[in-house]
Amino acid sequence: MSTQTLHQYATIAREHWRQFLPSMYRALEEGGRLEKTAQQAAQRTLSDQASLIASGQSPQEAWEAVRDRYLLLPPETTPTAQSDLTDVAQDLMTIFRQIETE
Repeated sequence: MSTQTLHQYATIAREHWRQFLPSMYRALEEGGRLEKTAQQAAQRTLSDQASLIASGQSPQEAWEAVRDRYLLLPPETTPTAQSDLTDVAQDLMTIFRQIETE
């Protein structure tokens, strides 16, 4: 796993979340979890991407298959209450903790 790629993916996640998920971004940032969540999203993306490449997919195919799982999450479509987005951020952290223990 390349440290440079990990950093790039974390940056992609943060910027995407800032632009398209501002409430979630704010909740993570205010809770002090933004950087850790972005790093975990990047690590999981790289891991899933590597698995797909090992199974025969091209790097581009693997990237396209995994980028929406953790990094390029769907944008906010309607105003959502802060508590709802805090729940989303907490759910994302729970998913990453579960993955870490597997």
